[in-house]
Amino acid sequence: MDAPVRGARGDENAAAVAAVAFTVGLEPDCIAKEQAAAEAPGRRARMEEIGSFVLIDDSYSANPLSMNRMLDNASALAREKRLPLVLALGEMAELGEEADRHQMELGEHVARLDPALLFWKGGRFEAFAEGLSVAGFPGVVN
Repeated sequence: MDAPVRGARGDENAAAVAAVAFTVGLEPDCIAKEQAAAEAPGRRARMEEIGSFVLIDDSYSANPLSMNRMLDNASALAREKRLPLVLALGEMAELGEEADRHQMELGEHVARLDPALLFWKGGRFEAFAEGLSVAGFPGVVN
């Protein structure tokens, strides 16, 4: 069965939806058919092949869990297709008092993925850059 969102996050969501649908009486074939036809909402895990690139737009209201999962998915896809990992990221807003900690942890996570190019847009760059540094990211952030 294909789900509209690849990777662990998509698998978890698909399994949860299937479990609920089965519990309320839908047949497995119907569940699989409907999940295969499902589409992610705009700006949520949208993938588009453009020449030799795969663009993944997951810019709709990111949070630490969704951001890390999508980064892992993008990294796996880049390895699978033997493409460089290029990330254009921005601040995760609305995280309250924990915002700097989450941006720093995001930087650490990104550093471990070792992207070929990395761009940042928006606030809390200092916390993100600190996370990159802590994790030993050797590159430059634009």
